[in-house]
Amino acid sequence: MDEKLRELVRDLLKKGEVDAVLSLKAFEGCVAPHLFTSEDEVSSLVSSPKYPVALIMPMLQSEYPDAKLGVVVRGCDERTFVELAKRGQVDLDKLVLIGLACTSEDVEECKCELPYPTKIDIGEKVEGVTNPEMEKIGEMGMEERLDYWAYQFSKCIKCYGCKNACPLCICESCILEEKDWVKTGDVPPEFPAFHLIRAYHTADRCVDCKECEKACPAHIPLTTLYGMIRKDMQELFGYRAGEDVKKKPPLVTVLEDSALEEA
Repeated sequence: MDEKLRELVRDLLKKGEVDAVLSLKAFEGCVAPHLFTSEDEVSSLVSSPKYPVALIMPMLQSEYPDAKLGVVVRGCDERTFVELAKRGQVDLDKLVLIGLACTSEDVEECKCELPYPTKIDIGEKVEGVTNPEMEKIGEMGMEERLDYWAYQFSKCIKCYGCKNACPLCICESCILEEKDWVKTGDVPPEFPAFHLIRAYHTADRCVDCKECEKACPAHIPLTTLYGMIRKDMQELFGYRAGEDVKKKPPLVTVLEDSALEEA
């Protein structure tokens, strides 16, 4: 699969369809994100492990606003770019998305419902799976569910790993760092403010990339929490984050000038 991906990237660079391609590079036993600008570099390009490339693209487009950039995307990466575009963080017209389908092993590890992008250029489509923890918690009574989350949140050390790893936490000023909302000096943070504030802020933008849970040193099942909220968003508003770039997020409200004057 890697060699097919390399051939595709070389072809895009050779034809001048992109100025550079963001993917992963293997070197000295390590793998890191890299911006490939020439065909000669591509021999070191790899597709694994999964990496949140969307964290990098807003900075690249800010630095090179006129460049046509390619980027290798899994299903969750593509959905992230859709949500970032809605919020003015990336310009999709200047991106070429190279679709990479996740393997069955990836699906089993992530428990992903949509482990493939809209257009698959590399790999074979593997159907997604449902997170079994969501069903298990859904069957709990309200008191039992409250006890479950109280225990999970009690493990939090307020390291902000979940926020920092999330490619869709884009606020310049984070409410989770304001003492009027989240009491400073408390570990774990006061129940349930910290995690419910973050859950609300990601409710209409979470694309199930799993980066928050992977970053959590306390192993809090954040993927399960946000997955249940995503399910509610779909049932209540018919909205799935990352599905349609033209569909407005339900929690984004813009008041007209007249409405502001009346208020």
